[in-house]
Amino acid sequence: MNIDEKIQKLVEKATEILIDYSPDLMEDVSLQMTFASGDLESLHFQTGDNSFSGDCYGVANWGFVEIYKDSDLEQLAIDAIEQIADGFIETKLLEETTND
Repeated sequence: MNIDEKIQKLVEKATEILIDYSPDLMEDVSLQMTFASGDLESLHFQTGDNSFSGDCYGVANWGFVEIYKDSDLEQLAIDAIEQIADGFIETKLLEETTND
């Protein structure tokens, strides 16, 4: 599976998670969601943006979004996974420069 396919699969997973959480939202109420992946294959998530005990803690690459009742959930999933992919690229580049 190439990187684009991995990213698309993560977007699909993140969209499903956001769909599961969004029906409980009321007008003028939002929910912060954090997603994380260390390998672009597994996906961790938690509500909130920075918890030392959440499922994302300890995973290097995070994406953070805030959902509202009328949010475009697929676009938010894309945004979160793009943040993770950017972090993944930066992490890999840093590893390469420190290993040289």
